[in-house]
Amino acid sequence: FVSCARGRDGEVVAAWYDHDARALMAGRWPFSGAATVVDAADGADLGRHARVAVAPDGRLTVVYRDETAGALRVAEAANVAGPWTRSVVDADPNGVLDLGAWPDLRFDAEGAPILAYGEATRGDIRVARRGAEGCWAIDTVLADGGFAWPGVVDAGAGALDVSALAFRFTAELRPDHAPVLVRVPAPRACD
Repeated sequence: FVSCARGRDGEVVAAWYDHDARALMAGRWPFSGAATVVDAADGADLGRHARVAVAPDGRLTVVYRDETAGALRVAEAANVAGPWTRSVVDADPNGVLDLGAWPDLRFDAEGAPILAYGEATRGDIRVARRGAEGCWAIDTVLADGGFAWPGVVDAGAGALDVSALAFRFTAELRPDHAPVLVRVPAPRACD
């Protein structure tokens, strides 16, 4: 996966997964220059499903999957060169849930990041919003249905519109997939 966004300075920035390094990378257009390692660790597989966006204050934000832990992570920096701060958005301490698939990233009217992403074990879609205190409020908005590839937008008035693809099959086992759109309350502030 590769994702790009236009920075406040007009430059195009991108984030992607480097398969050989098993790391999250970022760079500015043209990409002929050196790329920046955003997140990497020995024995870890970091950066799949990367999605980059530019916050209203101009900071770069990348959400991505930690394949090793089955978790969703976020990295932020003032520019591509960094320094990057990294943190976990959602992880299962028991290692049962497979979190962080196909993340989507937007910002609400207050500038807070809002995310939609998959939990692949059950086929759920979750949304997360970072509160002013820095913690993530998380809700499951589509459950037990074989959902994937979510999208999220701020619908205003404390609501989010969340889309996903619902995997369905006919009795003959032919694909009969359908888009789903739900309006849900944004996750409440966290402690």
